[in-house]
Amino acid sequence: MLLTEHEGKLLLAQTGLQTPQGQLISLDSLEAFSFPDTCMIKAQVLHGNRAMNGLVTKATSAQEAKAVATEMATKTDMYGVPFTHVLIEELTTFSDQWYVALRYDTSSRKLVCDVSNQGGVGMDDRGDSVVTTELSVLAPPDSFEAFPDLLPVIKQLWQVFTTNDAVLV
Repeated sequence: MLLTEHEGKLLLAQTGLQTPQGQLISLDSLEAFSFPDTCMIKAQVLHGNRAMNGLVTKATSAQEAKAVATEMATKTDMYGVPFTHVLIEELTTFSDQWYVALRYDTSSRKLVCDVSNQGGVGMDDRGDSVVTTELSVLAPPDSFEAFPDLLPVIKQLWQVFTTNDAVLV
């Protein structure tokens, strides 16, 4: 099953992982929506690289947010498929961006954890910065040597992965 960002964040929140506050808005209701002064507008599509395709945009005023969302609603995803919803999400501040994913590796037929301290847009092009570590599907990890401080997050992602029979979290 493929999930949009909004749907995935609901699963993450069930394990206690913090995600930015947001509201899912139908494109049909954009005109009536009261946009916040600053926010991220994110098209809800079933693939990555949205920002590189103009489907994730920061707005610094309610007027700009409405204009961006209205313009975004005229676009399609990278495969030409129209989308029906946008996620209007609070801005967050951070000093670093990390990429952390648990996935089923079809080559090794095992659960692996990919981590990079160079998160953000364009992860498909950052192979050299990604550290891949094999994990057990039978028990949550009790250590993570590559990045020990990430162990609590990786345990929560493991819970989402195994509870939902996922192939990517």
